[in-house]
Amino acid sequence: MARPKTILVVEDDRMLREALQKKLTLSGFEVVACALGEEALTHLTKTIQLPDAICLDYYLPDMTGDDFMRMLRSKDVWVDVPVLMLSNTDEEKSVTSTLSQGAKLYMLKTQYSLEDVVTQLRKYCV
Repeated sequence: MARPKTILVVEDDRMLREALQKKLTLSGFEVVACALGEEALTHLTKTIQLPDAICLDYYLPDMTGDDFMRMLRSKDVWVDVPVLMLSNTDEEKSVTSTLSQGAKLYMLKTQYSLEDVVTQLRKYCV
């Protein structure tokens, strides 16, 4: 039996983080949840098994999605981890920047349901 796909959720809003964690777990994923970018990067550094995808909030208290993507893409071992960016802003600069750094998708939180997030993550966790 194949191991469940693992998603690293990086979201500072506790309620949304917990909702994502619950929805993803109920959808058959294993979930590691972090509230800060540094916490997520530390997890990536220490883990043996990289996540199959990262669900990343653009605005975190300690960094932006751009900052996280730069650090993520600076390590060869992390380069291929798919990132789905979630945000409350659709500023063209933010969207363009994160997509150019390799994020697979930029989703506005207000326009997508948790089920939509699950559907998108399944596309990238093959």
